[in-house]
Amino acid sequence: MSDESPFEPREPRRITGRAPEPPDRRRPVRRQSRARGGDGQGSGRRLLVLVALAGLGLALLLVILFVPPIALIGGNDDEADATLATAVEEDRGRQIAASTRSRMPDVPEHLRAASLLYDLSVPPILPGPFAITLRLIQPTQDQRNLGAYTYRDGAWERITAALLTDEGAGARVELEVVPSNLAILRRLQFQDTVTGRLPAGAEIAVEALNVLTIINPVGFTPAEDASLLGRVEALPPDVTQPVYPVVFAGEPEADIINTVIASSQLRRQHINNILLMVQTGRHDGVDIDYQVISTALRDAFSEFITELADQLHRDGRGLSLTVPLPRRDASGVDEGAYNFTALGAAADLLKLVVPRDQSVWAETLAAGMPRVLERVPSEKVLLTLSPYSVEKSLQGFRLLSQREALGLASELSVREAGPILTNQRVTLVGENIFLDAGASGLFWDRFANMVSFVAPQQTDEPVTVWVENRFSIAFKLEVVAQYELGGLALEDVSGTEETANLWEVITSFLESGEALLVMPNPELLVPVWEADVGELSGSGGAGWVVWETPTIPDDYEVRLIVSDGDVRVGHGLTIAVEP
Repeated sequence: MSDESPFEPREPRRITGRAPEPPDRRRPVRRQSRARGGDGQGSGRRLLVLVALAGLGLALLLVILFVPPIALIGGNDDEADATLATAVEEDRGRQIAASTRSRMPDVPEHLRAASLLYDLSVPPILPGPFAITLRLIQPTQDQRNLGAYTYRDGAWERITAALLTDEGAGARVELEVVPSNLAILRRLQFQDTVTGRLPAGAEIAVEALNVLTIINPVGFTPAEDASLLGRVEALPPDVTQPVYPVVFAGEPEADIINTVIASSQLRRQHINNILLMVQTGRHDGVDIDYQVISTALRDAFSEFITELADQLHRDGRGLSLTVPLPRRDASGVDEGAYNFTALGAAADLLKLVVPRDQSVWAETLAAGMPRVLERVPSEKVLLTLSPYSVEKSLQGFRLLSQREALGLASELSVREAGPILTNQRVTLVGENIFLDAGASGLFWDRFANMVSFVAPQQTDEPVTVWVENRFSIAFKLEVVAQYELGGLALEDVSGTEETANLWEVITSFLESGEALLVMPNPELLVPVWEADVGELSGSGGAGWVVWETPTIPDDYEVRLIVSDGDVRVGHGLTIAVEP
């Protein structure tokens, strides 16, 4: 990877930490019982975002295995070998050999072959990454559950997701290293249940369609007369998963839903209105998320869920229930308003929500999960996971995208008051990672198993930010394996670019039954400082550097780039240097 700045064509001055070392690794956890394959005067700011992908700065080698009439791998039965057209630095004389297997190895019951198996031979002089398109046995517009697999040591191993070409005759994958053989397989089903919430007005992520078994569009809330307010939008026609719309009551609706549950008449009306919504919408079930029920209504809520489930089941429909995980208090483990024995008997799925506070996430789960599993069959229990990072302050908790969280860590300012002159030593600080001001800098929180940083505030209580990414989500998936739960419930499955991309980690876990616990390389958590012109010195890792301004007056940019080991995000600050 080039050390040049990705922001400007000029070579920057930069301060970094030591050379990176391999990531810290722990053994994967396998599920035992499930066998599964201060700007200063004249200054301005701008936000710069980089996705830290392997191979950044290299030209993408496009590899197309072709046989007329379309440029896709495959061909007629008489043609055993195919060649691949390549273009690397305008040299077209190098080729990759590809041949079809005369016999397809046996495919497990939960998979189906979507292409033939091709043996590949890659010349070592060809650099990656590679984009490879394989012809499918039958053209399709069904994107669900397609993946690139290699056959090794008598078993199929999933490499990555595969995306259909526009015409649906092939599937495309991007690889850093080309395996000795490659095929496109379609997963028929996971053993796990995987539900996903789709916020109102959002589009579902393409990758989600390869994972989800139930989709939960959000849009309904209870009204004072026990009716339902809101609507859910129709899903794209290629979505074939069962749909359970969410009926949600949060703090603003707490008084309303508690009044409804407290009245036997309103309860019956509410049940009838929910049934009407499900039937008229031709939905497969409903998800009830009432986490604000008063403890005094524990029995009434159990009766409500039991009757609703009975009516739905008579009509061949399902019920999932989202509830908070029991918490430990002075008297023991408190279930609050939720009788898990009754609720677990009535509902088809029980989605457990763990507190936002990541400092007590593991502790709360360890206290509450055994209590739930004593009362509810584990195959009914789903663990709720979120793609969002969390900020904790005196005002409470705030959800952030991965890039928003890192954006906070990359904010920078100038300590000296303007004007900034030529040949001046200027102190630049990371406002939220400046150690001398009480910040922690980015670090791996071994209690939360997340990248985190603590930022000083004007109040006595600092702000703590936990960054959710592909490393931290694996530690949460470990819980699903540890307790042999029925699966997971994803809080948001919209296709936004800002949130952490967790799909590869989740898919790999579901297919292998393993949670590969990998911590990010600590050297990647060290901030990087850059300047267009002028020398940088000081302690960049401590959140500050000294910039020696150039001798020529002009506008110059300095930058602070941070990383959680997964993506990089930077802020740029333009400083007017005066004579």
